[in-house]
Amino acid sequence: VLKLFTKAIEDNIVAIGITDYFMINGYKRITEQYLNNPDKLTALFPDPDIREKIKNIYIFPNIELRLNTFVGKDANSVNYHVIFSNTVSIQDINDNFIQQLKFIQDAGNEVSLTQANIEQYGRSLIENNGETGSELLVGLKHISLNDNMILQTLKRHKSFEGKYIITIPVDEDLSLIPW
Repeated sequence: VLKLFTKAIEDNIVAIGITDYFMINGYKRITEQYLNNPDKLTALFPDPDIREKIKNIYIFPNIELRLNTFVGKDANSVNYHVIFSNTVSIQDINDNFIQQLKFIQDAGNEVSLTQANIEQYGRSLIENNGETGSELLVGLKHISLNDNMILQTLKRHKSFEGKYIITIPVDEDLSLIPW
């Protein structure tokens, strides 16, 4: 956090998206442990002018999702970002967006996108397919979602209306996708 904000101030950054695959943990940690914790922020940044500059940086949650749409010569899945306003609560994003999304586990079971389900999926891949790594990272690596489901979930909750944007990285060949 010290490096992040020091570099942001040095480079006159006005907005930072805290990105996590399929979760909001990084954004939650930075906001709860630092931005909403004046004592911790003061300990890290004793200069009140620096703290004021940090308060003026727009910090927002960026949920990165992997689509079940594949592009390019290597058939890579498309990364799909939902960037929320920082006025939408962490709990609302988690409960009414992330956990409302469904992914297919082994044997075709459709389950909610929760950390426990991601870890269980990772555990299954480790046990049955010889994958290596932490259960969470293995699970995250293999999940993909349908873009229509994502949009429907966003539109179903009025609290998100006008408070998110969707982006797709420009380094992916999207010309072949039937949007």
